[in-house]
Amino acid sequence: MIEVESLYKSYRRHEALRGISFSVNKGVVGFLGPNGAGKSTTMKILAGCLAATSGSVRIHGHDILTESRAARRHIGFMPETTPLEMDMKVRDFLAFRAGIKGVTPSEIRRKVDEVSGQCEIADVLQRRIGNLSKGYRQRVGLADAMIHDPSILILDEPTAGLDPNQILSVRQLVRRIGEDHTVLLSSHILGEVESTCDHVIIINNGKILADDPIGTVKSRVGQARSLRLVTAAPRLELEKSLSTLPWTEGIQTGEKGSGRLEAIISLKADIPEKELESLAPEVARRVISGGWDLHELTTRERTLEEIFASLTRHHPSPSNC
Repeated sequence: MIEVESLYKSYRRHEALRGISFSVNKGVVGFLGPNGAGKSTTMKILAGCLAATSGSVRIHGHDILTESRAARRHIGFMPETTPLEMDMKVRDFLAFRAGIKGVTPSEIRRKVDEVSGQCEIADVLQRRIGNLSKGYRQRVGLADAMIHDPSILILDEPTAGLDPNQILSVRQLVRRIGEDHTVLLSSHILGEVESTCDHVIIINNGKILADDPIGTVKSRVGQARSLRLVTAAPRLELEKSLSTLPWTEGIQTGEKGSGRLEAIISLKADIPEKELESLAPEVARRVISGGWDLHELTTRERTLEEIFASLTRHHPSPSNC
C-alpha cells in the first residue's frame, strides 16, 4: 500500500508538487498528467530516488525517508529510461540485479526463471540486451523491477517508444501482473490507461485534479456520452450551426480526409434522456439544411482523453514546466 500525504517538491523557484495526497491499494492505477505536471517527480519520490521538500510517503507503513531500506524492499521501480547493461546477456543481467536487490544466491536462478516466464522473455535469456528489440528491452526492464518479488510496482511510461503491437503486448502483461500486485502506471497514452487501469489519478500543475475509479471520473465531468458526426461541411460554418444546440458543452472538430470533417459534440452532465433522443435528429436536420452531406452520426461514450482535456482546461500547466 502507498500512502502519500501533503507532498511538496520545489526546485529553486519552481514548485513541482504542491501538497498532493493520495493512496494506492490493490490493482492497476493510472497516473496521468501533461508534461511538467509532476508525474515523474512523484514517482521518483515514491521509489526513494528523490527526496521531497516536505510531506510524507509510506510504503506498507514504512516511511520512505526514515525507513528507506524497509520501504524499498516492497517497491519495484521501472523509470521511463530503463538503465540496462547492453553488453550483458539477459540472464546474467537479471542475476546481477537480483544479487544487488538482496535475493540470496541460492534463490537467484529460480527468481530469474520465474520473472522471465512472467514477462515472457525466457526465449531471449542467452541473448545480449543490446541485440534485443525495444519491446523486449522494456520487458527486461520490467523483469528487473520484479526480480526481488516486490508487492508494489511503479512504472513510468512503460510503453514509451513501442509500436502498436508491442504496446498491446506490454498492456496485457501489466494487466496480468496487476492481479497479484499493486501497480502505479504513468502514461501519456490515455487509451492505454483506460483499457488497463481500474482507477485513475490525474495530476496537473503539481496538484491532484481527480483520484477515482475511471467511471466516477467520467461522471464528474458530465455524462459519459457525446455525439460524433462526419460530414462534408466547412469547419467554421458547421461550428456556427452547431454552437447554438441545447445541452452542448463543447465542440471539437478535425479533418478526416477526402474533404470530410469529424465533429465531437460533448454533452452537459444533466441532459435528460428525452433531450438526448431528440438532439441527434436536430443535428442531422441542421447539417442537411446547410446543404452538406452527412456520412456518420453516432452517440458514443466520452473517452478518457476528452475527460482529461475537460479537467485540465481550467488548470493549465505553467509554460516553463
